[in-house]
Amino acid sequence: MGADDDSFILLVQVQNAAGTAATSPPGYTAMQKVILWVDDHPENNSKIMARAAANNIKVRVRSTREALEFLDKNSWQSCDFRIITDMHRIEAGIEVKDAGIQFIKELHFRKPPFPVLLYCSWTGNIARWKQEFDAVRLDATSDAVTAEKFVLFL
Repeated sequence: MGADDDSFILLVQVQNAAGTAATSPPGYTAMQKVILWVDDHPENNSKIMARAAANNIKVRVRSTREALEFLDKNSWQSCDFRIITDMHRIEAGIEVKDAGIQFIKELHFRKPPFPVLLYCSWTGNIARWKQEFDAVRLDATSDAVTAEKFVLFL
C-alpha cells in the first residue's frame, strides 16, 4: 500500500472518452469498497488498514497532490468509495498544518458524490467547515473507533 501502487489508478471508469460503458480492471468489481486515505504517515493507521484489507476493502494511500490527480483521472460511480484525510501533513517537504482543509477545499470544487472524513485531533470547526464546503459530504472525528467504522463501511 503506497503512493507507488499505480495499478490502482485505473480502478473503475464508468464511461470512457467515447461515452460508452467501461469495465472494471481485473481484480475489481462494481460496488467494490474502496478507501482513498490521504496521509503522510500511513503506518500510524496500519491496524485499521489491515482490518479493511481482511474485509476485502481496497485501501490506497496518497499525498494531497496524488489524491487529487487520482480523483481527476477516475470515476467512482460504480464503486462504494470513501475518502479519509488527516489534517496535518508534510507535503513536498513542507509542514502544512491545515493540509486536510486545503484538500477538502479542492474537493469542494469537484463536488464529489462520496463521503469524506477528516480525521484530526480537533473537530471544533466541523459545523463551519460543513457550511463552507457544502458540496462535500464531510464529517470529522478525533475518535479512532469512529474512523475505523468509517473505513470498514460500518
